[in-house]
Amino acid sequence: MLYDAVYVLASLACSLNIFVGIENPTNSHYWSTTPMRKLCDEQQHHYVTFHNCAHGGDRDKSMFLWVNDNWLDSLAILCDKRHSHKPWTTKLTGGGIKFATAEEAAYPILLCERIVHCFREKALQLGAAAPDTMAEQAESATTNTPLSRLVLGALPRGHKVKPLVAEFGDYISVFTDPQRPADLEKFIGTLPKGAKAVARQVITWGDFRSTQLKDGKDVVLNVTALFAVEKVNIGIPSDPEQFIERAIAAGHPRNLDRFVDPQVKNMIHANFIEEPAELAKERVAFFKKYLKRASELQREEEAMRAKMPPHVLKLVGNKRLALWKEILRDCNYPDTSLIDNIASGFKLSGWMPRSNVFKTRTKRPSMSMDTLKGLAKALNASTYKSMLVRQEPDIETATWSETEEEVNKGWVWFDETEGGEGLTFVGKRFGIRQSNKIRVIDDCSCCGLNWTVGLHEKFQLQSIDILASMVAEAFKVFPGSKFPSMFGRCYDLKSAYRQFAVHPTDRSHLRMLVRSLSDQTLKLLGFNALPFGAVGSVAGFLRVSLAVWFIGLVALKIFWTVSMMTTAS
Repeated sequence: MLYDAVYVLASLACSLNIFVGIENPTNSHYWSTTPMRKLCDEQQHHYVTFHNCAHGGDRDKSMFLWVNDNWLDSLAILCDKRHSHKPWTTKLTGGGIKFATAEEAAYPILLCERIVHCFREKALQLGAAAPDTMAEQAESATTNTPLSRLVLGALPRGHKVKPLVAEFGDYISVFTDPQRPADLEKFIGTLPKGAKAVARQVITWGDFRSTQLKDGKDVVLNVTALFAVEKVNIGIPSDPEQFIERAIAAGHPRNLDRFVDPQVKNMIHANFIEEPAELAKERVAFFKKYLKRASELQREEEAMRAKMPPHVLKLVGNKRLALWKEILRDCNYPDTSLIDNIASGFKLSGWMPRSNVFKTRTKRPSMSMDTLKGLAKALNASTYKSMLVRQEPDIETATWSETEEEVNKGWVWFDETEGGEGLTFVGKRFGIRQSNKIRVIDDCSCCGLNWTVGLHEKFQLQSIDILASMVAEAFKVFPGSKFPSMFGRCYDLKSAYRQFAVHPTDRSHLRMLVRSLSDQTLKLLGFNALPFGAVGSVAGFLRVSLAVWFIGLVALKIFWTVSMMTTAS
């Protein structure tokens, strides 16, 4: 079964032009198995042969790498017989028999480093960026989606942010015998504290001979003719005085404002440099144009509404989706499928659609729908059992009161199905106390709904840093000596999620348990509108809110940001 699975995975990867490497000892019978022979017959490939001891291992273990590309060809180093090896003998210890093969189960650390550097070098060849400083990181970020690089004057968060000043002030190249790692370690020990290898590349003796060595920058250790040579780039930290000079030259992070998005710069220019009358005229023209288009698109609006499921149509209300779609298209907004998704209802399970708005970062579902359907009966039973634990009376009262109100508004509905038979997702509705109010949450994790969600992108909210950076940019470009007074206003959308519908597929599968205070029984609750507690709800409404913000920014030159609170996990 394992060999067949390797064959299926490797064949699929080869068909998709994905690099594949299959490793086993040279003398392994695996290479003669039927699945492996079949793979060799069907796919272009070659073997990379090496000894573990040539990559820091203790024993002269010969290895094969079956590969479909040349990414790891530089690992093909055979033992030069000029170093000692541990024996392959089996030992009898106080704890029992100790096999030498057990000590060779893990890859040598040096081999792992060389594999990583092979992939790094290939990634760079394919166009990947490897920034060393915050400025370089900001520069590479401008190649991402326009909205993901909105205001890089707002410092990015997290441990992946590069330092303002590069870690190393200088680099040297060392050419050494790849089978004598101790020589390199000894040499690094003579360098300033903190020096370390940052890149490795095994080259042939012929390539080494043709390399133009740089005086004072390149060091040649004990390399031997006709054997492979390893080129190691070593980073050298600056001394304190040099570091201060480099820090002064790097400047303040605010100097990164050259990476502010042009659309934000246009908005700031319109608000703080142009005549107010010009901005007012531009806004009036926008509304005149699209008020006229609203009546002209009436037939398209009706055609779109005719295709909507009844529960979607009710929630959409008077929203002019055809007009909205045209405005976004005229603004060159990248999320071209948003309006169609609103018209059909947002999915709450499976892979969320790509918006082309957020940074690409894949997060796979924790569980497939098929697997979850097999577990549904047990998970739903667990949810019913958990509802036996009661909340505080005032929280239960508030939860039930809001449920009744939502039923009256058509956002949710009572399902009279007994025991939730045949339902995939049965979660629970409960209240949480937030300062002076009680918020109702629909737990979409306990039923497994959120486990099925896959994301192609990472959600990124516009924090206060973004607003502060936009204000700072306005300060910088304002031509006068005295900056005008600014007044801010915060708009909090009421029942934001409830304005958009759930896709019919998820509507038929998802229910929430809520305790009725009229008869103390558990009621099943179905959803027409997006539930507050589903990852899919967050994904859908973030797309909506950013689209509205984008229209205000680009078409109306409104100085504003958009943020929202998320509770889905």
